Amino acid sequence: MLSKLVKYEFKSTGRILPLIYLAVLVLSVCVGFSFRNSMFWDDMPWGNIIFFSIYMILIVAMAVVTIVVIIERFYKSMISQEGYLMHTLPVKPWQHIVSKLSMAIIWTAIAIVVVIASLFIIGGISGLLTEILADADFSLLINEMEYIFGEGMLDALIICSIVQGIRLILQMYAAMAIGGSSTKNKVAYSFLAFVVITVIVSVIASLVSMICMTGMFVTSGEFASFMLGSAMDATTVIDAGIAGSGFDTLFGGMVAVQLVMDGIFAVVFFLLTNYFLTKRLNLE
Repeated sequence: MLSKLVKYEFKSTGRILPLIYLAVLVLSVCVGFSFRNSMFWDDMPWGNIIFFSIYMILIVAMAVVTIVVIIERFYKSMISQEGYLMHTLPVKPWQHIVSKLSMAIIWTAIAIVVVIASLFIIGGISGLLTEILADADFSLLINEMEYIFGEGMLDALIICSIVQGIRLILQMYAAMAIGGSSTKNKVAYSFLAFVVITVIVSVIASLVSMICMTGMFVTSGEFASFMLGSAMDATTVIDAGIAGSGFDTLFGGMVAVQLVMDGIFAVVFFLLTNYFLTKRLNLE
């Protein structure tokens, strides 16, 4: 039944988003061809500037529309009058949440892939990508980043970003579910709930991060001594062996703390959404 719900979600949201994603890719081809002769603002023709401006506006519009569709789909199908139909299905509320969360994650991932693909299209057609690949030594850059921040930190940052994105989506769902318990002005109450939740999350995250960072600073004695010393440039930082003297531990600890907090918040918001949809939902 869950797979049918997910399929229905994509059927309901698949009318607008694919068209916008396709428009971004098509426009990126036009921008790439327009950049073949000139890629500098001082000698770029007005036509090229207009193409690039439209491309940037469309990127922003794609992000906004994706977020609006995610919010609107949950609100209309679970909180508004359409919820009468959805809640009569032989499906648990948590299954509705999972299906909508799956839809939101996949559309968000597709939007990110579209942006990256469009940049590669522009770079490939214009020739800029070839120049970058010819001049840049990515292996050296990756090695230096691993030396400073620690091995595997890039993977940890990607995982942290994914978990944070899921947490933000569930945070919006929780706010709408709380607003759905009101008899009137559900949109206003949902917005207010989101603001309050955001403030609470920010305060808790700041306090936890401060406490954890203080502890890590104390344990990373060599790093603290280095930071309290005279200012040094990036080359001196690497030569001084800062990566092995606590910076990688500090940075990794910060990422780990953020990952754990986002994971806990995501679970709390999921349970909160499920509770309000099950016990406190008011569709009148």
